[in-house]
Amino acid sequence: MITSYHANGDRVKLFEVTREKKVVWRYSGMTTGFHHFQILTTNGKPLKENTWK
Repeated sequence: MITSYHANGDRVKLFEVTREKKVVWRYSGMTTGFHHFQILTTNGKPLKENTWK
């Protein structure tokens, strides 16, 4: 996941990249960038590793 706080207007603000460096999806809504975001697991259970990186 990569985010850009300073992206404004219709620029891409949040996107996901695979290990093979392929863009999975991108988001360019809102008028300002993101301060932070949260990654959720697909099974609804919290990860045991430290995710604060």
